[in-house]
Formats: sequence, structure tokens, C-alpha cells
Amino acid sequence: MTIRKKTGGRIAGTPNRTTATTKEKLQKIVNEELEKLGKIIEQLEPIDRVNAVTKLITFLLPRPQETTLKGDKETPLVITNSEDREKRIAELIAKAQSK
Repeated sequence: MTIRKKTGGRIAGTPNRTTATTKEKLQKIVNEELEKLGKIIEQLEPIDRVNAVTKLITFLLPRPQETTLKGDKETPLVITNSEDREKRIAELIAKAQSK
């Protein structure tokens, strides 16, 4: 397949004006709402305030991943996280069934 020379359109790296305008408008709306957020939270009941802050904090702090360290004489030390758990379980089941 022959690659043709680009003709017309935006130059590579030039931002899309519609996207840029939309982002600016959304940023303005978000900034206005964030300025109101403190006053809104202050008006909540204590338990509702705790719930609101708990939900908002997930946007500021990364969620820690579960990590487990394990090993024995037959298998070396293996570091697994929650994503690897199912794969490791299937390996162990297959190993147990083959014995």
C-alpha cells in the first residue's frame, strides 16, 4: 500500500478548536463549583460531611493495590497483587490436579 502525502486538514500537533473551547468552558464550570463546595460541605450534617469527604478523597489520593508476599521451599517468593490472584489460583489448581 502506497502512503500518500497529506493534503489539507490541520497540521500535526495543532489543537482542535472545538475541543479546546469545550475544555475551557468545562474548566470554568468545574472551578465555579469547586469554589462553592466548601460552603456546601459546611452545611451538611457531620455524618454526611464525612461521607462526602470520603467520596471526594478518592479523586485526590491513589487507591493502594493489595500486595501479598509468599513463598516456600518448592516455590520461590512470589509477589502478587489483586490482578494476578486469579491467574495464580488457576496455576495452583492445575499443579494440584497434575499430582
